[in-house]
Amino acid sequence: MPKKILLLALTLVLLTSSAALAAEMGGSYYFIKKGMFEVSLQGTYVNEAKLKQTDSGGATYLAPREDVKIKEDKQMGAIVAYGLHDRLNVWVELGAAYDGRLSGSARIPGTSTYGQTESTLGTVFAWAVGIKGKLYEHKKGFGLAAAMRYYRYDDRKAEDWTVTDTGTSFANMTTDAKFSYWQFEGSVSAYWKFKRFVPYFGVKYAYAEGDLSGTWRQSGVGSGGLGQNYEPEQQLGMFAGFDFHFYKHWRINVQADFYSDTAIIVGGSYVF
Repeated sequence: MPKKILLLALTLVLLTSSAALAAEMGGSYYFIKKGMFEVSLQGTYVNEAKLKQTDSGGATYLAPREDVKIKEDKQMGAIVAYGLHDRLNVWVELGAAYDGRLSGSARIPGTSTYGQTESTLGTVFAWAVGIKGKLYEHKKGFGLAAAMRYYRYDDRKAEDWTVTDTGTSFANMTTDAKFSYWQFEGSVSAYWKFKRFVPYFGVKYAYAEGDLSGTWRQSGVGSGGLGQNYEPEQQLGMFAGFDFHFYKHWRINVQADFYSDTAIIVGGSYVF
């Protein structure tokens, strides 16, 4: 009973004090034992994630069509993990994504030219579920782990559209654009235990779908739809990071993602 009460209290504290969504845990070697809990607070800065258009939905203006990117995105939030087995853990993430950018080359309303359009992605509730397993561990500390994770947010506002490479102004434009996104990710990582310090390196496969929908209207120009669908330009990626343990129940995790996307992840957790 004391453990359950402590878990609930810690979860509520993290959720109410956090503005946003947790990052992936698949890279970390750390496994909690059967019947134990881990509560984490984790943040991510996504420098750039490249997408490609798969379906225009009939839209011909404004929505990015080439060189599409989600960039400068921030995610932070709370994670609660549970040990189903000493070698098998599951977790749930709750939080938000906020203050990102959606950019790419698009046809400019009122003209016959293309330019780099960009919008600000608003704050949205985001969630994820995941599972990871320990595949192998040698007595000298070398091991292999694998993980799967499903991440999602819906109806994120895409506001404040601009053209970054021309003098075109969207001052008189109004939109009700929204961006939804989900991702399924699988990863395999190798780790080495050095007492409190544990570095690791891994590869991942991620498939995702993004959907931009809504309408735009500009005085003196006209109106139109914003229907566009996207998927990752590159589905294979790599990551590297480390865990550091201090005291009995605390740990810090730092991870960098690269190739398919570039991101930095920092988190801290308490195990009980």
